[in-house]
Parts: sequence; structure tokens; C-alpha cells
Amino acid sequence: MTPQTAAKLTHIVAYLLFSIGIFWGLAAFPPFDFAARAYLDLLNWPMGDGRPEWNQEAIWLSSVGAGLVCALAVFYLFVVTPAVRNGDRRVVRATVLAALAWFVVDSAGSYAAGIPMNVLFNLVTLVPLIGPLLLVRFDCLSVDGRQSA
Repeated sequence: MTPQTAAKLTHIVAYLLFSIGIFWGLAAFPPFDFAARAYLDLLNWPMGDGRPEWNQEAIWLSSVGAGLVCALAVFYLFVVTPAVRNGDRRVVRATVLAALAWFVVDSAGSYAAGIPMNVLFNLVTLVPLIGPLLLVRFDCLSVDGRQSA
């Protein structure tokens, strides 16, 4: 995959992350929390076995998580996408390692908490996060980071 294509994909991932963060953040506002409740019900499989219990800590942690997802979106948009476009292997490698660290910690915690469905969701999320970063070929860039002919 060319750096330009990978950069376009990371750009799209950034906007998807931002959208997810906003919908997740709405969990703190009861009139708008349907998406967050449906998502949590899905993860606490089987779906439809009862509405997830919202307490103050769950709402607070959802807000924290949503804020971190929005921060990740900004990072992907303004750091990762330009780094991919310019062939900055160090930023790409660090981003892959950060995504893998998130995956391991979040998945282990989800499994330990009795919500193994989130491990599957994390795997589905990990693919777009690191896929373009693993598939990009920087050998088609010239020394100054521009696409070579």
C-alpha cells in the first residue's frame, strides 16, 4: 500500500474514532444515551437480556473513555496521518505498539471482568487502527519523503 493510500485510510479512521467518541460520550446524557446503552448491551452478550445498569461510576468511566477515544482521533488526524504520508517510520512503529498495548490491556481486563465479547470488538477495532500502518510501503518514497515515480 502506498503512503498516500495508507494516509487516506488513517484519516478515515480518525473521523470514525471521533464519531465513536462522541456517541460514547453521550452516555452521560440520558436523553441521548441510547447508542451507548445498545453498545454495552451488545458487549454484555446475549443482547437484550436487560439494560446495562448505569451508575455514577459507569457514566464517569464512559466519559473518560470517550474523551480518550476523541484524543486518539486527534492524534491519528494530526500526527499519524502526516507521519504515514511523510514516511516517518518511528511514529508509525510507536503507533502500532501503542495500539497493541491498548488491545492487550483492554482485552485482558474485559475477559477478566466476564465480558469476552469486548475482546472480539477490540480485535475488529485493532484491524483498522494498525492495518494501514502495517501494510504501508515506504520504499516508494524518495529521500525527502515525496512519492517517487
